[in-house]
Amino acid sequence: YVNHIDMNIHTGGYSQRIEPAFDEDGKEIGEVLFYIGTADNKAYVDSPNDKDTAAIIAKSVGPSGKNIDYLHMLHSSIEELQIKDPHVENLVKLVDGLVKKTKSEPKA
Repeated sequence: YVNHIDMNIHTGGYSQRIEPAFDEDGKEIGEVLFYIGTADNKAYVDSPNDKDTAAIIAKSVGPSGKNIDYLHMLHSSIEELQIKDPHVENLVKLVDGLVKKTKSEPKA
């Protein structure tokens, strides 16, 4: 799966980085692989607030699928690791609210 994501990420304008990971006490515990989008990426959004980010996530689909599915997988993964991330939790709440609102609106 990582190889599939890796190919899609590189073609989408993201860079792969490996950096040290630290525990809550600041002790280095290994390395983490992450992807970073830069301003030269055509899909780059310059520092929007969570509400704007949620609106983008709710409607966006990339080569690996719906962004909302990726957000939910990320949220589930960090919960399994017992990591609290208020930013991710807020995005899930906002995106789910947008999806619920869209489903309840009458079709024109």
